[in-house]
Amino acid sequence: MEKYDVLMDSLRSLDFAAKKYSEAVSVLVLVNVKSTDDSKAKLEAKALYDKLRSVKFHFDFYCFYHEMDIPSAGVGYARKLLMDSAFRSCNSYGTDGLIINLDADTLVDCHYFTEIQAWFDRNQDMEAGSIAFSHRFDHNSTSSVKAIIDYESHLRYFINMQRLLNLPFAYQTIGSAMAVRSFAYAKMGGMPVRQAGEDFYFLHKYTKNFRLGDINGAIVYPSNRSSQRVPFGTGKAIEKALSEETIMSYNPKSFEILAAWLYHLLAWESSLKKTYDDKLMRQYQEVSNFAQEWERIKKHTASKKTLLKAFFNWFDAFRLMKYLHFMRDQGFHDISTQDCMAYVLTELQLPVDSSALINLEQLRQYDQKQRYRTSEELI
Repeated sequence: MEKYDVLMDSLRSLDFAAKKYSEAVSVLVLVNVKSTDDSKAKLEAKALYDKLRSVKFHFDFYCFYHEMDIPSAGVGYARKLLMDSAFRSCNSYGTDGLIINLDADTLVDCHYFTEIQAWFDRNQDMEAGSIAFSHRFDHNSTSSVKAIIDYESHLRYFINMQRLLNLPFAYQTIGSAMAVRSFAYAKMGGMPVRQAGEDFYFLHKYTKNFRLGDINGAIVYPSNRSSQRVPFGTGKAIEKALSEETIMSYNPKSFEILAAWLYHLLAWESSLKKTYDDKLMRQYQEVSNFAQEWERIKKHTASKKTLLKAFFNWFDAFRLMKYLHFMRDQGFHDISTQDCMAYVLTELQLPVDSSALINLEQLRQYDQKQRYRTSEELI
């Protein structure tokens, strides 16, 4: 549960952005505890809820208190409660509004609402957007700063390696940096109820139908603090790094082998170096039941375009993760994030510096300027 001052910083940044936006804004906050939490935690949550109800902003502000009695309830369930409420509000007015997610310890820039709205106005075919992000260095001990540099470097390396492969699902999926049209939210079945990774599964619903894109005009600034609330994600990664467990990332060789396989199988072009390994890919095809899936795909597709769509509906973002874990088990071990950064910066024809922070800033600026082709354009 967030402290009052932390949450108020986030709300004030939203308030400043709302002043520069001409349309109506409603902000919904959920203060929640589990029914199994001790009485102290519940009293603190109630006190926070009572305190928040008295604050006023330039937007309509609604604060809710909820005791979760579902054993598996977590971040995904909390997001779902608020997003479902936002959908019902939009639906009651008959409007296809925007539902934007933000974590309670995250700040936004002053053009946040204006730029998100403008992006959806320009891209009428898009149903959801992944918003640009840049982690803060609030907790600025040397170890904490190094941890967040490494973690964000990992995130940006991972997506840029996918983009070098021209994968149609190569988008960041960060819970505090995503927006969706309200009708599209309902059409896709809403937010998955998961303890973690709900943002990944939610946003990739929209890569399946080529309706997810990058919103680079707005920026969110997540915190770099550690957390034990979820089994993975930013907070958990920082906690592990602070306990002297180095943040590593996927071996570039695994992507090179994948590039060669995709070219061999689909004539799928990419700018990444190709290193074909027939024996290894036969093993992967066996463990992934590829032969059966490939026959099904070919049987039900009448053109190259529909075949590609069907293939990447099977080999999706989740299956990519499983492939990379398979490769790790075959000896292509994770390597240091900074070695990965040196690799991807070289592939992007950007200079490599001895400073991890300078390398990260370079990739931040590069990502901010990119318009990754929509999935449909790739195929």
